[in-house]
Amino acid sequence: MNEVMEQAKGLNLSKNIRDFGWLLKSQLFDLRTMWFWYLVPNTFLALFLMGFLVLFVGDVGPERLQFIFVGSLVSNISFGMMLTLGQLIGRLRYQNAFEYYAALPISKAIFVAALTSRGFILAVPSLLIMLLIGGIALDLWLPPVALLILILGGITMAGIGAFIGFWSPTGEIAGIATQVVSPFFIFLAPVFFPLEHLPGPLQVVARFIPTTYIAETLRAAIAGRMYGQFWLDLLILVAFTLVVLVLMPLKLDWRAR
Repeated sequence: MNEVMEQAKGLNLSKNIRDFGWLLKSQLFDLRTMWFWYLVPNTFLALFLMGFLVLFVGDVGPERLQFIFVGSLVSNISFGMMLTLGQLIGRLRYQNAFEYYAALPISKAIFVAALTSRGFILAVPSLLIMLLIGGIALDLWLPPVALLILILGGITMAGIGAFIGFWSPTGEIAGIATQVVSPFFIFLAPVFFPLEHLPGPLQVVARFIPTTYIAETLRAAIAGRMYGQFWLDLLILVAFTLVVLVLMPLKLDWRAR
């Protein structure tokens, strides 16, 4: 009996991996003619923001440069992953596309994982451009552990965008909601400035915003402070990632109109 159960689990895992691969491939196939129009706005928005802040602040020290660079990276993740994916899912909902996927022998969790991975992969080129320019122009190079932080942060923000898309009754509302919510993840969190610069009540609010931990762990990684608080912040970021991955499949209604 145990052997049969183990075989069933193995077959189920194999099927889920295969389903995920086909779904992700189909999502990326749709981007073959549109990828340029995702890459350019996401990249230039973050680059213009970083360049403007460097010029506006003027003669800045290494610590301030870290805040500007990391803040621009987090903005890229937030706008490029959360905003784009939220609008995509809102459009799919408006088109009743979920009914098509509901007819397929796939799980909701695998479908959500494929959409989230699509959003993350779509933002990777602009992130790489940002990292290269930050390294060459600002001499700020991220250590290998930053890759884990970017992956966790990307999945978390993409997951939040997906959750907004699933929650919104129409594609138009999803587009508006993601555009309204996105700035809160940047300007109510210590992304471009230290946490202590926020008013007392907003410091409490910031502790419940995932971009707080994305920015703080990235700055700590750049500065080489990978001990104590760094690992606690990284653990909290992992918790955010797990929460959105669990909540999204629960919220998804295959046949919602």
